[in-house]
Parts: sequence; structure tokens; C-alpha cells
Amino acid sequence: MTGRRIVALLILGASITLKTSPLAAQGRVAIAGTVSDTAGNALDGVKVTLWRQGRAYEDTTKNKGRYDIPLDAGRPIDCIQYTFSGFDPGAVEQLSGQSNQTIAKVLYRIKEPRSLDEVDALVRAFEVALRTTVTATADARPKAIAELRAPDWRMRLEGLTVPVAQTPDQQPIVNALQQRINAVKIRYSQLQ
Repeated sequence: MTGRRIVALLILGASITLKTSPLAAQGRVAIAGTVSDTAGNALDGVKVTLWRQGRAYEDTTKNKGRYDIPLDAGRPIDCIQYTFSGFDPGAVEQLSGQSNQTIAKVLYRIKEPRSLDEVDALVRAFEVALRTTVTATADARPKAIAELRAPDWRMRLEGLTVPVAQTPDQQPIVNALQQRINAVKIRYSQLQ
């Protein structure tokens, strides 16, 4: 894993621990973790959707923000999406499907102040949500589209803005983020 990927995972507020267990030896793995807000409070009721080859596997956090998604060991996991009312979506991408993994994810409230790196992670979460919806299997796609069309998603997308550049060297980053946000909004409006 490159240093850049490690930094990206830290920026996303996700830490990943790989462990082997009897489940993996038997052809099954567990993708588990916790979800909290930026103050460290566990969030119960977060919808966690794991995407692998266009198929969705879901769980909801409970018991101090915990979730656990068992699945067959094998192919890589495209991404895990986190959605919760009143919070911006989160995503973790490109995970191994070969071993158990534990992920700690932090979600931000809608319009909560954040750094440019955190805005980048949020834009990435929107991009992931749109991509997984478009590439979902025929039976999973209608439900995924319906969820993205819900008022909560529209409110999140409308609130998606880039902070003002504080220094001249930040301006190209701000401009690139604004272009990505515009592209996300266009793709969202064309979602069918």
C-alpha cells in the first residue's frame, strides 16, 4: 500500500486491521467495525452497505455503533458505504475479501465544518455512491436508485460545498474539488 493510500485512509477517518481467523479458513470472512461522530460518540442506526461485484450486503449499527457483515471469502470488496440521517455519507474503498477486517469509521454531520482533505473524502463518498448504484446488479439497482433519490440525499448534495482557499496554494485544490462537485451534481440529476 502506498503512503498516499495510507494517508487517504487516515483522512477518511478509517482504520483497518487485518486478522485471520477460523472463519477465513472455512471460506467465510467477517467485515466488522464501529461508526461514530466526530466527537467520538457511537452511532446506532447507521446503514452500512458493503458492495462486491454489483451486489449489496447490508447491516445496521447497533450496540455502541457496531456492525458485522459475514460473507464468503474471495473476491475484493468494491466499497463500504455508511449512511445515517442528519450526517453526510462515508465510504471506504478497495478492501480485500480474503480475510476478516475491522474498520472504525467517523461520520460528519451535514454542513459540519471540515478541512479540504475531509471535503475531498466527502466528494469521494458521493462519487462512490453514484458509481455503485450505476454498476449494481439488475435486482439491486432499483433499491439503490430509490435510496439516492430520497430527500435526505438531496439535502446532503445541496449542502456539498468547498471551503474558501486560505492560501494561494490551496486554490487549485479548491477549483478541482468544485469541478468534482459539479460533476457529481450532474450525474445525480441524470440518475435513472
